[in-house]
Amino acid sequence: MTEEVQKYVIVGNGFDLNLGIKSSYGDFVEYIQQQQKLFDNRETYQHNQLFIKEYSGGGQNWSDFETLFEERVKELNRTHQSSTERLKSEYEMQRLNQNLLELEQEFYDYLNLEYQKWSRRFKETKKIVNPLYQSLFKNAQVLSFNYTNSIQELFEAEITESQNVDTMEILHLHGNLKNRNIIFGGNFIDENIPLNVPGSVMNDKAIRIKRDAQLHAQRERLIWQTQRGANFNQTIELYLLGHSIVGSDLVFLKPFIKKASKVYLFYYEEDFIPKFQKLYEIFDAYLMEKFQLVPMLDILVDSKKVLSFNQSIERDNKAALNYYLDREDLGLTRNSIEHFKKVYDFPMPIYRTNGNLEINAVFKKFMIPFDSFVFKRIKQIWVTSEEELKQFSHYIPKISSGSKLKIPIVLYSVKIKNSGSPVSIYN
Repeated sequence: MTEEVQKYVIVGNGFDLNLGIKSSYGDFVEYIQQQQKLFDNRETYQHNQLFIKEYSGGGQNWSDFETLFEERVKELNRTHQSSTERLKSEYEMQRLNQNLLELEQEFYDYLNLEYQKWSRRFKETKKIVNPLYQSLFKNAQVLSFNYTNSIQELFEAEITESQNVDTMEILHLHGNLKNRNIIFGGNFIDENIPLNVPGSVMNDKAIRIKRDAQLHAQRERLIWQTQRGANFNQTIELYLLGHSIVGSDLVFLKPFIKKASKVYLFYYEEDFIPKFQKLYEIFDAYLMEKFQLVPMLDILVDSKKVLSFNQSIERDNKAALNYYLDREDLGLTRNSIEHFKKVYDFPMPIYRTNGNLEINAVFKKFMIPFDSFVFKRIKQIWVTSEEELKQFSHYIPKISSGSKLKIPIVLYSVKIKNSGSPVSIYN
């Protein structure tokens, strides 16, 4: 029996940030300070105690805000043990929950405004969706922790035209702008502490989902689907895009990570380090071997300012190789991709075929913008054959002109035409 493969794509705030939507914690803080005429962090904290008191202007994200909320609830429950502090802790809990609801409304107003701005820009842009994400979202179950409909806009044509029941499905786990049901909060399911202060779990995410008819229905259907998959011959591939992992959502993600045969963690620069640090605390070494790092390439790209990859050409197909090398819009072959990965320390999975079965077909085609963080890792390029020289001579000038990078190239024992012997050049 052939295994059925189900793709689950987990989407976090980093996805919308990649698109250019100003949905970060820092963007929101700046907006509140301007709207309320708040001059420093102290005044911002006084406006709402759920703003990070020592916010430095960078590095913080929404998971830090959720952690702050959770820690505040725990603190109030600890002080509640004292009879002299009981009334005060109950009052502070009411105030804390009210602050959360006020923050939700303010963020809804802010994000709705920013999303409409982005939506207008997107409709006017000449950029295209990177083929990597076209493949990734095709026939996928998308679990979005974002509140925008950016995914629907990116793939509107595919969603509208397709009549296939197996096409992409998008679930907004914590609500969205369109339905005006966005959810902030924390997670107290895994906490082994007494919660005696009235209202302590009022803004637990799981409870709020249970009391929202739409969110509860889709959560129930999702649980049924995963249980059904466990009973049938189904393999899960998990893709994590722009999600911090370290926050309260990890409770929800655990079962998917444990069941998945492979977990692809998309990263930007070094942001995978705190994620792995948290994962190492929870999962054993065997499970951690499932994880594969994949660079979070730009979702929207200018087709004239990218390096295009096409892994569908077999390395032994010389006719196809020469055809692509002679084209102006070079599609790099599998052989050059392997070399490119070594040069740039570039961990993109290789596309393979096993008879009629495509393995890692998500990574069959993709584009890397010339200003991508991937290119910043290069130190030098070693060219060790005439074929490599031909390949690199096509795309190195494009990268250099597009990103203004100075790339040292080393020719090692390469035979040049019209030259009687191999040439070695060391720079």
